[in-house]
Amino acid sequence: MPYDQYVVPVDTFYCSDLTFDYSQVQGGVAANPPLSHLRFHRSGDHLFANAAGLPIEIRVTNLLGFEVLSKIATGMLDLDLAGLPDGVYFAIVESGGERQVKRIAVVH
Repeated sequence: MPYDQYVVPVDTFYCSDLTFDYSQVQGGVAANPPLSHLRFHRSGDHLFANAAGLPIEIRVTNLLGFEVLSKIATGMLDLDLAGLPDGVYFAIVESGGERQVKRIAVVH
């Protein structure tokens, strides 16, 4: 029999004894708490951020960490995602010395 008939693809490994120690995570379990002065949401192909008159920067990266979009504004920001191909991205929002990261999926 050829070799490839013995190969069984495995895409999931189960490890029932695996535990995580969250005490070592910077900031405790809630390492990414909601920012008090920043409101950030998505509607359709747009990301919206409002930071009560403070400068806001949004950077969108792909899964490899390459920046694919960015925009800087003061107070309110609208970033159009329509030009991005379908896929999973990370939106990094910074304002007032604080930072928030959200995973987003783009599907047209």
